Amino acid sequence: MATAPVVEVLHMANEAHRRYTLRNWQEMFDQIYGQRDRVRTNEELWFRMLEECGELIREARYRDKKNINWHLSDLFAWLCAYCNNNVIRLDEAAWSRYKAGCPVCGRVQNCNCPPRKQEGPLATVPKPPSRPRKEKTELSAELFPPEKWTLKDWEDFLGKLYGEKNSTLDWLELAANLTEEIGLVGKKIRLREDVELIKQRIADVFAWLVGLFNSYRSQALSTDVEFSDIVWSKYANMCPKCRERACKCKGPIAAVFISSVMDETREERLAARDVVSALRLVPIMFEDFRGPFPFDQQAEALRKLRESDALVIVLNKNFTPFVFSEFYEGVISDKKILVYLKERPDIEPGLSQFLTDIKKRFKYERFDDTAQLKEKLERDLRELLS
Repeated sequence: MATAPVVEVLHMANEAHRRYTLRNWQEMFDQIYGQRDRVRTNEELWFRMLEECGELIREARYRDKKNINWHLSDLFAWLCAYCNNNVIRLDEAAWSRYKAGCPVCGRVQNCNCPPRKQEGPLATVPKPPSRPRKEKTELSAELFPPEKWTLKDWEDFLGKLYGEKNSTLDWLELAANLTEEIGLVGKKIRLREDVELIKQRIADVFAWLVGLFNSYRSQALSTDVEFSDIVWSKYANMCPKCRERACKCKGPIAAVFISSVMDETREERLAARDVVSALRLVPIMFEDFRGPFPFDQQAEALRKLRESDALVIVLNKNFTPFVFSEFYEGVISDKKILVYLKERPDIEPGLSQFLTDIKKRFKYERFDDTAQLKEKLERDLRELLS
């Protein structure tokens, strides 16, 4: 997420954001960044989590208290982005993981699990106490529904569970534990492990994030500041960089929509997709969508085009109204547009007129064969990425 200038977190009593549930926060971030995040892969989203965690550790190492709140906010934003892209309810994942207390030692407050690693090269980690046979202390979702919990509720709940233990840890140790959890999730994502296992680790990332905030607040902030306050001070229902409700920031391209008259350019379209994929971008084509009626497929294609970052149009000799619709959508949504025409003497009048018109505003390239198309497309995409 965007980096914003440092602003002092103030007491924000009786503000509406303090009543936001985790679901409300997920919905807010989806409205701001959803159209951009939906074209990102899970690996890319989680890579951004690791990037933000690295920045957080840097601030923790140098004890830069004024900037830690911004990176905590960014981590929470990217966590919500991953959950939104994978239809994961963060409140449900956290509740399932912690409703019976610590999932390792079974205590409902003041977790007494041993450290992950003991000091000394030959030290071993003792087994944690066995969990109770009956989870009599498990909270009732009917009496205290987690979908109504605010961030403050989770701060208090996880504070009772882990606050005493975390109070003995340095900021850097807490940030390192958070990084370890984020790395474990990244491994599970890479290995395509079961989504339920990933949800458990997502809950652990959230717990460490809240635990780090609780520790940070006790040492650097007023006790009446809530996690929601620092998140809201950066993401107040808008992107902090462009100040728009739905982010319109310009940035490196992530997804490329490939348009063409399909029955004329199959080989060229497949070549274009290979180039896009080789550059670790997301290729999107019309035939990726299905629907009971042709207009369903066309509507979905235009929606995906709006969510993409660039439009590539590969032409042969003809032009169709729908290709023009895609081009027009790319123009009004301010996409980066690349047009490529195969060299031939017999292009249709409609296409000829289109090329005459776009030359006034856009540059287009001609190519002789698929090898040349791939060469030119890769060059142009690399320029956009630089």
